[in-house]
Amino acid sequence: MEYYIFHHTPPLVRVHSQARQIWFPLSSDVLAVIDYLQIYAPPPVTIMLETSFEPFLPSGHDYRLFQPHLLKPRPIQRVLFYGQSDTLAHSCRLMGDALKGEVLASYAVPLLKRENADTYFDHHHIPYHVFSYGLLKKIKPELLIVLNDWSKQPRWAISLCRAMKIPVVCMQESVIDFGDAFRRMQYADEVMLQGTQSMLDLNRATSYLTGNPRYESLLSLSSSARNYALINCNFTYGIFEDVRQPWLTDITGALSDREWDFVISQHPRDRGDLSAYKQVIPSSSSSVAEQLQGARCLITRFSSLIHEALVAGVPVIYYNPHGEKMKYRFRFNQSFLFLATNIGELEKALDKIQSFNLSDLSQKQYLINHCIQPDSLPSTNLSSLFRLSPFQPKGFSLSDALRLFFFHPILLRIIWRFKKSSSWA
Repeated sequence: MEYYIFHHTPPLVRVHSQARQIWFPLSSDVLAVIDYLQIYAPPPVTIMLETSFEPFLPSGHDYRLFQPHLLKPRPIQRVLFYGQSDTLAHSCRLMGDALKGEVLASYAVPLLKRENADTYFDHHHIPYHVFSYGLLKKIKPELLIVLNDWSKQPRWAISLCRAMKIPVVCMQESVIDFGDAFRRMQYADEVMLQGTQSMLDLNRATSYLTGNPRYESLLSLSSSARNYALINCNFTYGIFEDVRQPWLTDITGALSDREWDFVISQHPRDRGDLSAYKQVIPSSSSSVAEQLQGARCLITRFSSLIHEALVAGVPVIYYNPHGEKMKYRFRFNQSFLFLATNIGELEKALDKIQSFNLSDLSQKQYLINHCIQPDSLPSTNLSSLFRLSPFQPKGFSLSDALRLFFFHPILLRIIWRFKKSSSWA
């Protein structure tokens, strides 16, 4: 497999169909990406670097270089962010803030099933619109950014934009299970990813490794007293909800045996009855930093909070006695990222965390390849990328025409109401 790492523009060179193209900011963080590819990418591996990265390479390097085919930049000026839930609206706001003064940012929510996205924008006094064809005609965005491109409403939005020749980019908002039936991040024209591992897991010819601004504030999180273990209770949408109580019993029991204080952070869409616990606090995208600031460790199941904790310098235990299948490759190291599949392994991880110090080089390399590049922050990366404006819409297809009909909000509303009435019958 050939990997072309570029910065100025996608390398306009003749490559075979299996080659992968990676956009990366100009920084020494690229060395960690090269090392990661050489270790984890399927062999044989050939890495081609744009010549602009040469100043960051060690002396006497043997990397293969290529000269970029420079194009005149055409900076993006009008961007529409599509917030489908309160969590995604939060990321949209942070991206808009990162690009403030460089682009005119507008925000939209879906017509149906907004999952408190509108409430979030109202709370933060951010004007927003309901996404529609008329909105696109009115504000004429040069780019639509979504954070979920696999659900029906954003797929309808993508096809509508494709018909109007507006490119759509999907930003990776969290840890994602790639390779399942949802075909996550396969529908948008381009993708902006958090790190090298996501690029390896996602079958896209071109990936833009920008990171996500939602992590930036966590890098500078003050190291106040780490008083408690933070338990992330996020059994949502019917996924493993039957194991919630025994899962919590194991964890709280192990912590009580060690006389550790703990706090249970309950996901806003976790409907479990936690009234038996006094230490329960509601979770939200905007409260993550505050909750992590006092945590000595995080214990969780599959969650984006895993990477948020690591960015904040908090070790993580993925407690998985129920055999949850993970399609994302976390690369557990039992050093700062633990996998525990039974109570004994959980207790062993807790004992190791007692003397934990998250400051070694391997931790920085993990962050670069999974969630954020500390030497090239996501907000800076977005600004650099938007000035280059490499995004192009895909051609309108028969599949797009079918989505415009079958995923139209009016038809979805009728179908969802019918299903709801049928379930009550």
